[in-house]
Amino acid sequence: MQQLIIKDIITQKWYIYITSVIWFMIFTNFFTDGSPIRHVMLLAFLPAWLAFSSNGNTKSFEKESALLISLPIKRNEIVLAKYVAGFTWFGLSTIAMIAYIFLYDRFAPFPTRMMHVDEIVIAFSSFLILVSIFYPVLFRAGYQVATIVLVIITGFAVMAMQISFNMLENPRLVDFHNFVEQLLMNKLMLTIILVCVSAVFFIVSSLLSVRIFNKRDL
Repeated sequence: MQQLIIKDIITQKWYIYITSVIWFMIFTNFFTDGSPIRHVMLLAFLPAWLAFSSNGNTKSFEKESALLISLPIKRNEIVLAKYVAGFTWFGLSTIAMIAYIFLYDRFAPFPTRMMHVDEIVIAFSSFLILVSIFYPVLFRAGYQVATIVLVIITGFAVMAMQISFNMLENPRLVDFHNFVEQLLMNKLMLTIILVCVSAVFFIVSSLLSVRIFNKRDL
């Protein structure tokens, strides 16, 4: 399995790393917004982009899968390697984020701060949920369909967050403000719940992907 994980990393297309800069620009409003929520969103999405892009497209993914199962490798190892590789992508993305925030804080004329541990945990949990959605669809319907499904779900999530931010800026929505304040007062509990939910999603998703891939004819 270790060799499969290394393969995904070293065979990643070079332009994927370069285009990752675009996501920094999008999520930080062209490097002018250093708010922690944007860093959390970026750290959740960036490793997902790197992990999912390593699958190329449906045609290359099918060819790669057919080649791998012709080798003395169990099918469940092929699937689980995709999931475990996500931890490596998240680690590399975290290092990149810390370096970015350090440079931003040092040189940019806009306020920011280093990410807290709980924010990294929230980003990691969100990343696991993205992984849990993407891979079962990938093994069942291919790269394009999995990408479309993920884009739609992510788009709705971003819209919901933006609506929430707009509601917070409305002074007339007192009840909503009080609700958010109550949530923030129980931030630790919310983080623990998110970790537990994402872990369950991750485990169920990996088992489902193994089942799907074992039944496929390649």
